[in-house]
Amino acid sequence: MAVDWVVVGIDNGGTTNNGTILDSSGRFLLDRMAEVPSDVREGPDKAIRALVQSVEQVLGLAGVPLSTVRAVGLDTPGPASADGVISSKGSTNFAHDGWRGFDFRFTNFPPRWTTLALATAIYVNFFAHHWLPDIRWGLFAATAVLFWRTKVWFQPVSRYRSMPLLVGFFLVAIFIWFAENIGTFAHAWSYPNQMHGWQLVPPSKLGSWYLLMIISFVLVSLVSQVREPDLVSRSDKRSAARPTPARQAP
Repeated sequence: MAVDWVVVGIDNGGTTNNGTILDSSGRFLLDRMAEVPSDVREGPDKAIRALVQSVEQVLGLAGVPLSTVRAVGLDTPGPASADGVISSKGSTNFAHDGWRGFDFRFTNFPPRWTTLALATAIYVNFFAHHWLPDIRWGLFAATAVLFWRTKVWFQPVSRYRSMPLLVGFFLVAIFIWFAENIGTFAHAWSYPNQMHGWQLVPPSKLGSWYLLMIISFVLVSLVSQVREPDLVSRSDKRSAARPTPARQAP
């Protein structure tokens, strides 16, 4: 097939890699998702080989050479850089030991019972607002009160960095909202208000994803220990202390 250039998209899942391909006009060259086992449960080495196999399969089905690939879009639950480097330091759902070790630390984390109460209220409101008054603005305010002082510390490569946890929640929610707009614009699916022509996904969806992030985060915090960073300096109490690298259990 003669094309100027193409973009390959790979969804790196817990069991399967789903691939597709678009040409320079934005037209999908495959009428279905190309699937291959992701092998993520076998560790990083096999998972990377499976990603390569997924790209090769997509190109083979579309009948286009590797030289026409301008970019590859990768959707992965583990941390990855803009240069296409997937970190082996951790992932949100890969069970193999080779993926573990992504180190999150928290300062000024609220009491666990308060976060559980907030998550429960959010979950109930998702259903109850169809019959009772919607209290999401109150839930947003409660989230701000509980987490306004909380910082999350993380280590993307070798140096620890931090950000307000509320900012982290918002960034996850807005990127999901961006993905929804891209997906509906490409006609992967449509919401009822888009049946007669594409338009932006309602901003209310952004708020829904934000609150859903709170539920997911609290559930994980119930089964995973919330740790504070180790203090390396107490000389300036106005500055947040930097954590030291975590030691993995043997």
